[in-house]
Amino acid sequence: MPRGPERFPIPPPEGGIIRNRIAPLIPDGFLWNGVNVVSRYGEVRPRPGLKRVYAAGPGGRLMGGLFYRTPSGTPVVVVATLSAWFRAVNGVWTNIAGTTVLNGHVDNQTRMTAFPTGTPTVNLLIGTNNVDPLQSFDPAVGRMVALGGAPPTAARDICSADSYVVVGNVLEGTNRSPSRLRACAFNDPNTWPANFVWDLTSTDDPIVAVHRLGRTAFLVYKDESLWVGEAQAGTLPFRVEMLEVRPGPVSPGAVVDYGAHQFFLGNDARLYQVSGFAVQAVSGPIERELQSLSSQFGLRFDTLQ
Repeated sequence: MPRGPERFPIPPPEGGIIRNRIAPLIPDGFLWNGVNVVSRYGEVRPRPGLKRVYAAGPGGRLMGGLFYRTPSGTPVVVVATLSAWFRAVNGVWTNIAGTTVLNGHVDNQTRMTAFPTGTPTVNLLIGTNNVDPLQSFDPAVGRMVALGGAPPTAARDICSADSYVVVGNVLEGTNRSPSRLRACAFNDPNTWPANFVWDLTSTDDPIVAVHRLGRTAFLVYKDESLWVGEAQAGTLPFRVEMLEVRPGPVSPGAVVDYGAHQFFLGNDARLYQVSGFAVQAVSGPIERELQSLSSQFGLRFDTLQ
């Protein structure tokens, strides 16, 4: 900058990067561009990046996984491929599917939830790949087994809330019910009462994801609407109501927890923040980048308004 009698302070870019405006319109305190940097605590720092945890994977295409702890605090890492589940123990991947061969599909993520049950308490890992029967894994047993008690054949997503396992967009035999929720009996994932059913058919869109909200509630993300399930006393363990009509996530795995909030990548190429029952788009500064992903990686986004 040329020297002169007037000096203009340049505030530090605490606000991060804005890419939805041309450079002259970017306000003070923001960057117009950047590569592998993040704004943290008022400073722009290099992005930490990824750290290799295991020297090699289990082999095959990974379709999902979960990290959780047993009641005694033992860490458990389980991942799923198209054909099996694997557990990592001391850096070695062990096939825990036994003789079961799964028939996963590349378009269906494997979704898992940790579910405490029994006396003494054990943390079961319960999962679905939207194709095969629901499976559970008890680290003390060492292998996965199919759930009993006539659960749905398969489901697109799964979560646990108020000591119930909840699944959405279910396959029952050969019949697909894309707007249906099912739940197991209280504290018993091997019993599935026939009346624990919720059909969210007042909006004509399929369930994409179900995600726990606190201890006793969950959110149902449909393709074009958002619903909430809250625990209640009565014949059915949850009351499920629609919150609002808005674009849903691109996939079950596009919904993540961060702090007290949930975030999801919507099928309209926007990033949304869910705080309790309030939803707002938070991706304004980077929406051009999100739109470019749709062509770069083949993601499905609807036309932006």
